[in-house]
Amino acid sequence: MGEESQSQRQPEPERQNTAIDPRRTVAVIFLILVAVTLLSGTYAILLFSAKKGEKTNLSSAVSQKPPAASPTLASRLQPIEGEIPLPLVNKLANNIIYANEGEIIMTDGKTRKSLINIDGIIHDIAVSPDGQKISYTYSSKDSFGNSGPFSYPVTGLKIFNLNNGLSRELVPLADQTVRYPFWSRDGRYLTVWLNDGDSSRIINVANGAIVLAVTAEDKTKAVSPIIFTPFQENRIAYIQDGQLIEADINGQNKSAMLKNLEATRWVHEGPPLPNPPIYSNDGNYVAIYFENGDLAILDKKNNKTKILSRGYKSEFFGENLPSGFIVGFNKQNNFVYDEVGEEGYQLGSAPPVYIYFPQESKISNLPISSSADLSSMMFSPDLEKLITHSSYTGQGLNIHSSVNGELLNDCSKVDFRYSFYNWGGGPDYSSGLKVWSTDGKYLVSEGGAELRVMNIETCEVSIISPERFSFATWVPSSSSQ
Repeated sequence: MGEESQSQRQPEPERQNTAIDPRRTVAVIFLILVAVTLLSGTYAILLFSAKKGEKTNLSSAVSQKPPAASPTLASRLQPIEGEIPLPLVNKLANNIIYANEGEIIMTDGKTRKSLINIDGIIHDIAVSPDGQKISYTYSSKDSFGNSGPFSYPVTGLKIFNLNNGLSRELVPLADQTVRYPFWSRDGRYLTVWLNDGDSSRIINVANGAIVLAVTAEDKTKAVSPIIFTPFQENRIAYIQDGQLIEADINGQNKSAMLKNLEATRWVHEGPPLPNPPIYSNDGNYVAIYFENGDLAILDKKNNKTKILSRGYKSEFFGENLPSGFIVGFNKQNNFVYDEVGEEGYQLGSAPPVYIYFPQESKISNLPISSSADLSSMMFSPDLEKLITHSSYTGQGLNIHSSVNGELLNDCSKVDFRYSFYNWGGGPDYSSGLKVWSTDGKYLVSEGGAELRVMNIETCEVSIISPERFSFATWVPSSSSQ
């Protein structure tokens, strides 16, 4: 911002005649009356506005010189000792970690701290449950040029300790793709998915040892990522050779359920997405896909399977694809999904979103907004709310109850967009971690020119950082106070 310009003092004209001109006197009096009238009107308007609760500043409205306002965003972007002052006034309840090419940065909305800066590209970040460690996958800068337009680049995996600022390599940057780092609840282990389903691993974070490596014996099939089951400590689940497997973290005490399951999903553009088993909060129900594209729920207590949506044969891929897509289980352990079908559905009509009640074996419509982009549906951390983008504008959002679809807040006219994977007919299973704050109060924007957050109760959007970023994720609130 430039300095305010000062007006130049003009020389007074020579006084030719000191006699009072009556016309000039009348003009002066007229101007004074006009000025008084305008000021009175301004005062009345401002007083009326103030009574209606609007925040106004009378002195700035009537002053000839603009008041000394708080610094504008542009004035706050000037680097100070290599750091960028951040424009958000109030501290966030949760810290945000975001990536910009090879740099990882953390902010609480008031301060900015560069954590890592490598000569490469950061692709994924996962924060440990205690907020003390960051796992991140990375590649060389030219990796995309070598890997093809729809494949994932060769990546490595490292751990960064927020307490001592040290990084440690867990998977070297060699000749494989490493995706979906996922932490165990106690923060002792990480799972990763390699080479689009060639194998999955569990890694001991303390020493880097591979605790379990799962590969498919049938080389025509893939394995899913390994997930930590929500109902038992040190138990895992994954899909291997078309079967749902549950086991201890070290692979012992294994049990196999079902057959002909699909561990990956082909998408229109990009590398395959994983189809890991998705568990209800109580662990009694599991959402899975069969190889023919059918979406189903396994009732583990009764060992019964309910088909919710039938798959179809895709002429484009030459593969069986699902017509129904997983959104997830809500807090009541009921299952939300959508069924767009092979031909899609008509925008403006009732969206084909359903809720399955497994205890009653009943399916009901979930009446969300007719403008909803179904690919963008995403649960809040407490599993009680669903957010959806608008299909018409591609931005703005609505917040619904995940129990009955009730509209809780309409933020559809807000200029805000969050990140979701929209080529596969639904978000991949880690998307929610990069949108919702862990306390469920804020959403973070998708990668772009500036990092923004939205308050879901007020729809207010605040700029957190003015610098370009690739993606962001949240730090658990217990470590952000």
